Amino acid sequence: MLWFARKRQEGRPVALAAIGALLSGFFVVIAPGVASAGAIVACPSGITEWKLLAGVRPKGFQDPKGSLDTEASPSGAPPWRNLWEGYRYTLVSAVPQFLVSDGRALDNGTDAPVSYSVTSSVSKTYKISATTGVSAEKVKDFLNFNVSTSIESSVTTQIGVTFSTVVPPRTRLIAEYGTDVYQVTYYIEAWRWRGPVAVAAPPPAPGTAGCEEWGYYPQSTLAPTRLETWRLRNG
Repeated sequence: MLWFARKRQEGRPVALAAIGALLSGFFVVIAPGVASAGAIVACPSGITEWKLLAGVRPKGFQDPKGSLDTEASPSGAPPWRNLWEGYRYTLVSAVPQFLVSDGRALDNGTDAPVSYSVTSSVSKTYKISATTGVSAEKVKDFLNFNVSTSIESSVTTQIGVTFSTVVPPRTRLIAEYGTDVYQVTYYIEAWRWRGPVAVAAPPPAPGTAGCEEWGYYPQSTLAPTRLETWRLRNG
């Protein structure tokens, strides 16, 4: 379940607001707040994830990991109904970067070329961040489809990768080992839908009446890829 503050105007989300704080220097998450109800609309298309927050799992339906699956209300309690929360992702930007996990200065103060061989010995881990209630794996799937198929939910750079080069006379080169990443900005919209009373209803199809606008959550994260390499630049 998403528990974050929203900005709305006349029942609709307002413009994207950049919010976040760096964690361990590698990724950001938004600060928690309180979600509230919005307009009641037809369930939109593009929702890629539904979570069962309360009710009874429909027969033959495997609810997403982490959702709440309860029994029917006890005798004397109000009739139960399934409560679903759905999420839709929208990409704003994806900027490619190269993050360095290890490096060497290769100096040649002579008048002849000098051969160097260097090996990575420092490892760093980069991860996709995800809002509470939304899995990093779902974010990865969204970014694989919209940004790059090489994106992973978590990447740890390797050690023991050797690189050889020749440094020209009177030259300094900088050898850097790291991985390609994307600095991604996107947002998540959330809707809630309550099924019929005392029916173990599955998630609604697009166009189903009664979806309640529930959240608008700007997001920013580093999205690491599995593309690791040594790179050379002038020192």
